[in-house]
Amino acid sequence: MKRNVIALVAAALFAPPSLCLANELSYDFIQLSLAYTSFQDAPSPTRGFDLDLKKSMNERAFFYGAFGTGSVSTVFGGVEVADLLVGAGFGVGYHRPVYKKIDLVSTVEIYQIDIQPGALPVSLNAFSLGAGLRGKINKKAEGNLFASYAKVREVFTYSLDLQLDYPLNRRLLVSGGIDLLNLRAFSVGLRSNF
Repeated sequence: MKRNVIALVAAALFAPPSLCLANELSYDFIQLSLAYTSFQDAPSPTRGFDLDLKKSMNERAFFYGAFGTGSVSTVFGGVEVADLLVGAGFGVGYHRPVYKKIDLVSTVEIYQIDIQPGALPVSLNAFSLGAGLRGKINKKAEGNLFASYAKVREVFTYSLDLQLDYPLNRRLLVSGGIDLLNLRAFSVGLRSNF
């Protein structure tokens, strides 16, 4: 009986890292995406580019960095004005296998968004928490379902993102994602594992 308990404890301690290595999910990649978001009360959609980098710190934790730029139009004094958005952020994440080919992922991020309208520039700081599942759908494709909460000044936003990645070759993947809470927010891009 005592040996069985020791074996179960050892399996609980050592099986998750081996599962994580066996599922072949890479947390070392760079991704370039074209992002499009349309809000109900905005006069025009936001269009831009996002550059994301993830790098493993160890077998469970990873560093995340992002840079994005885009444009959006706002109405100022009855005139539509084009604004330039520039944002950058970083964060850390943790992943743990919950099944053979599925990881539970959590992230904490901080970022800054600068809006440079025709009038006065605005700088916003934001904080975000997220959690979700990432896994292999089949031998090739990967999928993510990720919920996040962000606070920008005193405004809280939520998203539920679905992303699918399909390999073009061993290192290069095509990626597509959509926010399930705002079906007019989506992205397409290329990801390179390293």
